[in-house]
Amino acid sequence: MAKCALPLVKGIEMSRYAHYFIKPQGVYALSHSVGPMTLAAKEAIQNHYINQWEEHGGDAWAYWLEQISKFNVQLASLLNVQAEEICPQPSVSLGFSLWLSAALKAFKSDKPRTILMHKSAFPSLGFAVHGLSETYNIKCVFVDGDPNNLSAWESALIAHKPFACLFTHAHSNTGHLSDIKMLVALARQHNTLIAVDIAQSVGIIPIDLKSWKVDCVVGSCVKWLSGGPGAGFIWLPKESIKHYLPDHVAWFSHENPFDFDIQHFNYHPDARRFWGGTPNVQSYIAAAASIESLAEIGIDTLRKYNRELIAQFLSNYPHKIPSHYQQNSYSATLCLPLPANQADRILKKLQQADVKFDERYSTIRLSFSAINTLDDVALIQACTK
Repeated sequence: MAKCALPLVKGIEMSRYAHYFIKPQGVYALSHSVGPMTLAAKEAIQNHYINQWEEHGGDAWAYWLEQISKFNVQLASLLNVQAEEICPQPSVSLGFSLWLSAALKAFKSDKPRTILMHKSAFPSLGFAVHGLSETYNIKCVFVDGDPNNLSAWESALIAHKPFACLFTHAHSNTGHLSDIKMLVALARQHNTLIAVDIAQSVGIIPIDLKSWKVDCVVGSCVKWLSGGPGAGFIWLPKESIKHYLPDHVAWFSHENPFDFDIQHFNYHPDARRFWGGTPNVQSYIAAAASIESLAEIGIDTLRKYNRELIAQFLSNYPHKIPSHYQQNSYSATLCLPLPANQADRILKKLQQADVKFDERYSTIRLSFSAINTLDDVALIQACTK
């Protein structure tokens, strides 16, 4: 039997926090896909979106925009940045594409350029580069293996001299957690722009963007922030925003969205120049409420509890455990390869026990959050034996 070197943390009581959430049926271990809805989000949608729409119709816009500003403020506080450095986005990939194309315009070159990312980065971000490849003469280059292998990154940096690096903070298919500060320090030696994807880490792993010193961060609220789909975001350091002129602009990219003069456009002075057209108000209202709830609990507290449940699970897991779970470089999600001769049996047992999980390439993915208990862990453990 494989042994886990993670320490078991005792004495954390999370039942007093479960009431912040609406628990889906069964044993829910899918926060890496869609975080469970918070009560605050449900109430906010009714009070700040539906009720305002019913009572005021189009006159609700002023109120709705105040709520989206609240989203920026809540997220900025969580990430230790300024609200004007954040721009709402419908998805991580669009935010990354908008920033990358604006950066390529700002730093023009007639030569082909490369974008360096890890092979296990979320595929949408690679697709975003592909979509820009002909227009901007760029291509993706991939690093393989351990995401924290500095030698592999340095070899790629030397060989390809990339225009930009994309680092994935938490890898969705492996459970690796990248050491962003270490990777940034290396990349800075090679004169490259740096973007980071935090979609799988924000809301469960404490993040201080000021300390990272990167050029762009993209993320989503659909996972650990329990904000639902549609509430993505992009962050840019204040001092760099003026250099970027996004290709895709619309009325919310304007310094005065309600100017309505088709012959007059001025970019918004802050990150909202990346905003584009009419926003999905409901998604940001829900996300703002959920972020506020999670901030009340504390991301440190949520991560500590998540680590306790992971350690408890792995202490009695009978199959091979990937090494990063013993090296303190793991994210909030368990990504565990199943033995080929037992995979079908284990998957069937998990389904029969009404465990909500997913599986990719014979690897099961399980995420333990504030709504989970040690009993949930024990039930899933039993299914894997």
